[in-house]
Amino acid sequence: MTIIEFFGMPRTGKTSQISALRGYFEKNDISFLICGRPRIRFKDTGSLEEFHNLIYAHLLNHFGIYSRKKPDFLVYDRGFYDRLFLLRMDYEDRRVSKQFMRTLVKNLTACLPLVDIPLMLLIEAKDSIERLQSQREEGLDYSLFNEGLDFRENTLEGLDEYHKGYKSLSAEFEKIRVIDSGESKEKVFTKIRKNLEI
Repeated sequence: MTIIEFFGMPRTGKTSQISALRGYFEKNDISFLICGRPRIRFKDTGSLEEFHNLIYAHLLNHFGIYSRKKPDFLVYDRGFYDRLFLLRMDYEDRRVSKQFMRTLVKNLTACLPLVDIPLMLLIEAKDSIERLQSQREEGLDYSLFNEGLDFRENTLEGLDEYHKGYKSLSAEFEKIRVIDSGESKEKVFTKIRKNLEI
């Protein structure tokens, strides 16, 4: 049994690559479970801290299902590594308390060893901006999920901060495998398959 996490810069094609992986698994009779984005929206929660806790609970819930059903793969579309990164960013912006940050960082860090293959997908900030419109046209815009959050995802400056932050995270955790998503979807998927050895 193997746990994979896809995470990284906005608009790197994480969801599209997970969809391609789903097709590969189905074609080859490989059992799997996918933990997608939770069906919650920030604006429906009481606070940013509650939002973080709900997503953390969502991730743990899928690990529990995986442990019971024991498929070959559990695939996270943004998981523990990504939540750790975003939590740190929110703390830097003084949007969550130090006590909350410390507690959740401790819990998230304890979960990182569960992930066998953390795949960080990266592109340059300018490329992420260019992909914004095409993503919306494909119906992959998560603005409703994030509505009410002061996200950095739609500005070049904010995305530059994301890029630097993710690079720093990959240096902190050597287990992370960084994939350049600036190429075609087919080439990126080939890289992913090589990392998964499938």
